[in-house]
Amino acid sequence: AVRPDALIVPTRREPGAALQGCLRLASALGCPAVFLCTGRADPAVILRLLDGPGSLPEVVLVDLNDLGEAVRTRPLAVDQHPEVLRGEHRAVAAKRNLALALAHVLGWSVLLFHDDDVHGLNVVRVRRAARRLDTRSTGTVALAWRMVPVSPRNLRDPWRVGIRGTPTLQGPAGEGGPRPASALTVLDNSVICHARRRLDLWQDTFLGAGALLVDVRRYRSLFPGIYNDDWLYLLGAVASRELAVGGHAHQEPYDPFADPRRAEAEEFGDLLGEGLFRLLHLGVRRPLEVTDPGYWHEVLLGRRQLHEDLLRRLEDRGGNDRIRDCLLAGLVRCRQITPGSVTAFLRLWGQDLRSWGEWSHQLPRVGGVGRALDVLGVPTSSVQCFTDTPPGRG
Repeated sequence: AVRPDALIVPTRREPGAALQGCLRLASALGCPAVFLCTGRADPAVILRLLDGPGSLPEVVLVDLNDLGEAVRTRPLAVDQHPEVLRGEHRAVAAKRNLALALAHVLGWSVLLFHDDDVHGLNVVRVRRAARRLDTRSTGTVALAWRMVPVSPRNLRDPWRVGIRGTPTLQGPAGEGGPRPASALTVLDNSVICHARRRLDLWQDTFLGAGALLVDVRRYRSLFPGIYNDDWLYLLGAVASRELAVGGHAHQEPYDPFADPRRAEAEEFGDLLGEGLFRLLHLGVRRPLEVTDPGYWHEVLLGRRQLHEDLLRRLEDRGGNDRIRDCLLAGLVRCRQITPGSVTAFLRLWGQDLRSWGEWSHQLPRVGGVGRALDVLGVPTSSVQCFTDTPPGRG
């Protein structure tokens, strides 16, 4: 049966039910599960999750904590940009890029990225998606599952993602209109988008790498170390209409307004992503080449006006200190961003996209995940590989 070559789990949370689901999924698919661990994701705890009934996949636990949060397989020009140096989103992008490099060294074609707070994928859905990638006539190089906290009965049938948008959430069975934003629980959006939803403004969600199947041989891209790194990774696939929707998966709830610093950290990547996808809507086929400061001045002005409009609406509704603090933090950060900073980022990222491809083609081919990680500079002391039975079983 068609299947991914590996399941990749960039993880930083304390291991729990979602990681157990990853292990079960990898076992059913018969592919390795690679856990790239930072933060509270203790490889020893993940190892204990293996001590359960049933067959086990090959499991690779990579402890990246001692190597620093900004693990890199090679120096990237964009890593020196001030927005990346802020550091809030470098780790997850670095882990995803490490997986891309690992695929090159091992000769893997199809990767299944799976975040550590995602539930709901099963072997049937993944194999069906993998068959779509395996058939070149479909024109699909990547397929993602939309993160939703609602019943699958409330979704339209999956459809190909065009430049004009993505599937929208629907009301209960038999009702045709969009589900009111106030009725939705937490979705995978930025803080400012959650604020829109709390104010009963319609807000869609885009696809990302929380549950993403991608043919890395046919689709070459890179995750930059900012918020919305997965949007930017998939930008080329959306532009060429080669990204499809696999259906839905579930993301664990979280509080988007718990810390205003979250809104501040998201601002640059959010406005950059919105600005690039707006160019696609306008028919620009190569949005990364739009480095006109005038365009990005317009984007920044519109972004500031959005913050200010939401703050006014919030006050008209009686206010909410937590949401207001987040919107203000985002607005302050937005006012600090310049068109020159955006265009400098785009130039550096474009440079990295070209140089990454050249570098990856020069990587040696080896067998075994442990050996491949060693080639990529990850010391063997940080890697544990288990096949079929971990220590203490059997």
